[in-house]
Amino acid sequence: MMFRVLAAITLIFVLFVAVIPHASAASIWAGTSCVGQSGGPDKPCSFCDALVVGRNIITFLTEIAVSITTLIIVIGAISLIIAGGDPGAISEARKTIWRGLQGLLIVVSAWTIMNALLIFIARGSSSDPSSWKWNEIQCQ
Repeated sequence: MMFRVLAAITLIFVLFVAVIPHASAASIWAGTSCVGQSGGPDKPCSFCDALVVGRNIITFLTEIAVSITTLIIVIGAISLIIAGGDPGAISEARKTIWRGLQGLLIVVSAWTIMNALLIFIARGSSSDPSSWKWNEIQCQ
C-alpha cells in the first residue's frame, strides 16, 4: 500500500515538473505561420498550420504517455527488486514490467503512424519524398 502511494506521488511529480511546463500555448502553436507575439494566433491560420498544431498536440500527449509508461516500468523493476523471493510478487512485478513495455510500444507505434499520416497529408502534391523530412511538416 505504501508503495502505491509513493508511486502516485512520483507520477504527480513527473507530470507537474517535467511534462506540464511544455504545454504552454506557445509550444502548441510553435512552427505555424499565424503565431503572434502573445504565443497564440494573431492572424488566420491555414490548413497546414492546423496540421502543425495537431502534430504539436500529439507530440505533447506522447511525451506524457512515455513518461507514464516509463514510470510503470520503473515501478515494476522496483517491485521485482523488493519481491524478496516471493514467487507471487516476482510474477506480478514481471507482469507490470511487461505491461509497461507493451504500453510503450503502443505509444511509440501510435505516434509514428499519426506523424506519418500528418506528414503525408501536408506533403500534398510533392512527389519527391527526398524533399521532406520524416519528422517535419513542410507546407506546400
